[in-house]
Amino acid sequence: MTILREPRPPLRLRALELVVPWLPFHFDGVYLALPFCHLILYRGLPSQYLRVHEFAHAMWREDFHRWVMGYWASYLSGMRRGYRRNPHELQARAAQDMAHKRLPEWLE
Repeated sequence: MTILREPRPPLRLRALELVVPWLPFHFDGVYLALPFCHLILYRGLPSQYLRVHEFAHAMWREDFHRWVMGYWASYLSGMRRGYRRNPHELQARAAQDMAHKRLPEWLE
């Protein structure tokens, strides 16, 4: 397990990024909203675009759900549409697509 120390977007809560090669998930990155921080786990060293995607979840949580259970309720409610059509995932993929055109300031 490795702590990633790369530039991050300005967030109210602390963000911790860890590279965990033995992740039991089939995703390359996983965002976990916790009460006092943002935890982002990666299967390997992430691309800057994957980091943009995962931090989009953190920014969504800070913008709309100060209470961690509100974020999880919103995310799980969106899963009724399936993973690909979940509004949280659509927003994160849109941020990732925009980063392919121009990286956000926090990555420049």
